[in-house]
Amino acid sequence: KTIKTKTPKGEVSLLVLPSSVSQIVLQKEPQKIENLSLEIVDEKLVYKVKGTKEKKLLNIIPVKVPVVTLLSAENGEILKTQKFWLAGVFGKFPLFQPFFGKFSF
Repeated sequence: KTIKTKTPKGEVSLLVLPSSVSQIVLQKEPQKIENLSLEIVDEKLVYKVKGTKEKKLLNIIPVKVPVVTLLSAENGEILKTQKFWLAGVFGKFPLFQPFFGKFSF
């Protein structure tokens, strides 16, 4: 049995289930997953995985960097991974709060 949904390009089979998405993403890009949603991006059915990854600024200061991963719901392929370094680094400083403090990814 497969799950099917309609997209702008027609009916598409959802072959990758949400329970597998976390494992696939964590193998490629270890992170703390905070949100997982099923969306249509560029007329493709994808899982949008939002998380944070802890890095060190100048190898000293721990910084949480937002990470967004797009994964194909049809075949499980990771289509894109974005890391938002500036939001993770500058979002903590009061001067930059209007720009990065409520950074939405």
